[in-house]
Amino acid sequence: MKRKILIPLAILVVIIAAIAIYFTQKPKEPETIKIGAILPLTGELSYLGEPGKNAIELIRERYGNEVKIYLYDSKGDPKTGLTVFQQAYNFDKIRIFLTTLTGVSMAIKPVAKNYGVLQAIIAIYPHISADYEFAFQFCYNAETEAKILIDYLNKIKAKKIFFFASRDPITELQINEYFKPNLQNRMIIERFDMGSKNFKDLVSKFKFSNCDIGVLLGYGSDFQGILKELSQQGLIGKAKLLGGIGYLELPNYVNYDMVKGSIFAVPKFIVENTQEYQEFSKLYKSRFKKDPTYDAIYTYDALQTIIKAYKQLRTDNVKLISDYLLTNTFNGISGTIKFTSDRMLVTEAVLGKFDKDMRIISITEEGE
Repeated sequence: MKRKILIPLAILVVIIAAIAIYFTQKPKEPETIKIGAILPLTGELSYLGEPGKNAIELIRERYGNEVKIYLYDSKGDPKTGLTVFQQAYNFDKIRIFLTTLTGVSMAIKPVAKNYGVLQAIIAIYPHISADYEFAFQFCYNAETEAKILIDYLNKIKAKKIFFFASRDPITELQINEYFKPNLQNRMIIERFDMGSKNFKDLVSKFKFSNCDIGVLLGYGSDFQGILKELSQQGLIGKAKLLGGIGYLELPNYVNYDMVKGSIFAVPKFIVENTQEYQEFSKLYKSRFKKDPTYDAIYTYDALQTIIKAYKQLRTDNVKLISDYLLTNTFNGISGTIKFTSDRMLVTEAVLGKFDKDMRIISITEEGE
């Protein structure tokens, strides 16, 4: 009798042990996805970090406990950015990062590559993600911008072109790799330092240069000074002006009289004004009392896309998420999100301008 009882008990013990082994060895799904966001929250470029921070707040509100986003301040400085990245990796155990600004993102990338973490980059440096399999560029890029500006300059047959060129890495790259090879001896290049306050001499050179057009490259925070000096010298409305994405920052600094007639490169989704874009803009404005910038939209799309991949895969495994991002197409505020083989966001640019309400519209609108 005892023998008959012992056999079933032995089998039961084996079954319980097997179940225990299964559940202890089975990889646990993470309860929430952890993402570290490294933005310029203070310093001279904090105005570029604020929209990203706002987008993160909207992501937190939308996804609640499904996502935990840690904010780190790069101060717009590559060394500081790298320091907080190391802190996030070693102490907060972050394995998925969002980094903004070219200098900061490039400083972090070699270490991110060494650690094998996922890096979502909001920066316009071309091919910034090309040499690291877990890096993705969730942003319009400077190559796309340069090409559309060159096409326009060739279309209007500009013979002599004056460049107001910021001394920053992106502008230097655009000048040397795209504009010089394509425009050759038609260029007059005058450089200025970021944060300059006096543009009188620079604008005077443009005024007496007999150039067909002036091209502004750099940050909108500097464009305001150039435009104000152009106005003081009576050139607004007379001189033809073309610009890069820095123009998108100008509603924060100048009124319509400063930019009337200016044409500039802009991500296509902004002038398409899709329903998704309108709804997001309405939500953002109601929450933060201002219109969203392209930084906010790309930040929101990057985080939302990574979260979608996590929810689909139910893992925070960096390789699996990276493979999923590379082989799938997603819908975002900025339109269709798809990546090239070197993980650059597929984007389109068009030429835009401001209307009298400082809304960005296509240059084909209003009869042009």
